[in-house]
Amino acid sequence: IVADAITTLRTKKDENGNEPMIEPMKIFGEQLIKSSGKFVLLAKLLPKLYSGGHKVLIFSQMVRVLDLLEELLKWKKYRYERLDGSTNATSRASAVDRFIRKACQRFVMLLSTR
Repeated sequence: IVADAITTLRTKKDENGNEPMIEPMKIFGEQLIKSSGKFVLLAKLLPKLYSGGHKVLIFSQMVRVLDLLEELLKWKKYRYERLDGSTNATSRASAVDRFIRKACQRFVMLLSTR
């Protein structure tokens, strides 16, 4: 999918006949969102929640889904914390503390239910 998007971009030229700059992260982020209806919904919902000053908890049983969500949050430049089975007790407490503290400005907490 990403290779097709890059090929399409390379065939388009700007008004001066130059090939456009290809931004791999932008292509990856757009394809990530298009890959799932839930990601499409999140991409629409997160900016509204962020502008309203809300905090978001996202739970998943699958750590791989958390990996993809983490990529989406990085691409959108949202500050977040993540807790999964590999997080030790000290790191877990610190992450929760950062999420709660207003000064840290964490918007999303990714949580594994396993």
